[in-house]
Amino acid sequence: MQMLCALHRDWPKFDTFVRERLSEVLPVLTFPADGTVFDYFIDSRNGICVRWNQRPLEKSHSFAVSGSYVVIPEVFNSL
Repeated sequence: MQMLCALHRDWPKFDTFVRERLSEVLPVLTFPADGTVFDYFIDSRNGICVRWNQRPLEKSHSFAVSGSYVVIPEVFNSL
């Protein structure tokens, strides 16, 4: 718990560090002033910062087994 509190205390410093470095490397990319860099991800298709809760939902992959398959558990005998 103490480690988490220490990390949380350093978030503002890390936020400032990331904003400064990214402005040097990618001057066209700007993080919004509200929130921290932890609140955003960089949308690689558009090159903009988007809040995590506003990201488009991706199609989920179905891992359902087809009805034509039957799962039979193996039983190991020590004969």
